[in-house]
Amino acid sequence: MKKTLFTLLSLISFSANSALFQGTGSASFNNPAGPAGFISTGSGTSQFTWGNANLGTPPSSLDYTGKQFDIDENDAFVFGTIDYFNGSIGDSTGATSVDLNVGLNFTSPLTNGEKFEFNLGLINTPNTANANDSADIVNFDNTVPSNFFSSNGTDFTLEFLGFGTLTGSGFTIEDSFRVLESGSATVDLVGRITSTPVPVPGALWL
Repeated sequence: MKKTLFTLLSLISFSANSALFQGTGSASFNNPAGPAGFISTGSGTSQFTWGNANLGTPPSSLDYTGKQFDIDENDAFVFGTIDYFNGSIGDSTGATSVDLNVGLNFTSPLTNGEKFEFNLGLINTPNTANANDSADIVNFDNTVPSNFFSSNGTDFTLEFLGFGTLTGSGFTIEDSFRVLESGSATVDLVGRITSTPVPVPGALWL
């Protein structure tokens, strides 16, 4: 009985202390980089393209769609989806990186928007006879952004946990999303809102 009561009290305490977050998501792609002469469009919007369009396909592209959320702290949830098209682009015309600035537009407990920056590495692979080896790649180079917000005296951030449901001509490996040549795929982005660790003063490590 004591053990059961302790467990129940622990659950009640956790529920009382966990924060409930509600709102909708959005995002924009910013700060594209690449070799001299690279081509891109859509910086500052939710649709980003890179590379020339002279080889029989449109340029490569990323299209972000935000999701509604109603979750507690540390709950895994889909905060958005990315649709990725792998176009056949000319050498040295593609971007090699771009920032994904994810916006969470809160309706509770906050009534403002917060942004979280993820650095995406774009790998435009040479095409070979092996379809998987020719897949282009989007890497999430950081899973925990440096951006945070405060609610009720606690700092929180949006942590990228990995990928969810995937449809189309693609696959995932760890923190990378890969799409076959001239194909497209859509994948859910899964994350959680979690409290940021408090730095420990150096003296306490002694």
